[in-house]
Amino acid sequence: RLAVRLESALLGSLADVHGLVLRESPVRDLARDAQQVALDAVTSAWAGASAALSDVRALAAPWEAALDPVPPSLPERPWTPAVRDLLEEAPRRSSAQWAASLQHHRAGRSLRWSDTLHVACRAAWEADRLLDVARAQLAAARALALTHTGVAPYGAALVLTGAVQAACTADLVPTSVREGLRAAWEAGAAPSLG
Repeated sequence: RLAVRLESALLGSLADVHGLVLRESPVRDLARDAQQVALDAVTSAWAGASAALSDVRALAAPWEAALDPVPPSLPERPWTPAVRDLLEEAPRRSSAQWAASLQHHRAGRSLRWSDTLHVACRAAWEADRLLDVARAQLAAARALALTHTGVAPYGAALVLTGAVQAACTADLVPTSVREGLRAAWEAGAAPSLG
């Protein structure tokens, strides 16, 4: 939310940007040292090309050190190729394909999708596969963050989450659950939309 607020704000000086950052959640609720790390990161972004590279790196270093490292690669499991295929297809899809997927998901909006996802989550938990599935979902979230879908990010995330969950638990859940979780993704796979 803070990034969206900063992008849409009419900004003045660096002091104005710092003031805005300090007023917004979650930064306003952080400890003073943590606020300073955020302000340093904003300062390095603000200075950009007009600052010495060493200065920008020094200002941004605490922020970058606090970020999650790139997660390890997906474990090699029977379902891993299917997840990789999904993650490779995500950025290749057109906005029309994403829109078709999201429209399909919205048309079937009910507790059915959520219930189906919970069935697959429980199956993963019971099979002691939860950590692997969580890593697959994290990889999907990162792939989606780098993808221009042309649709609401939340909706695109639901579509991809369901497809990844179906791939990861295909051997654990009934066909109806797999198909229910993949239906919106498949709706965007029509060749006429590509």
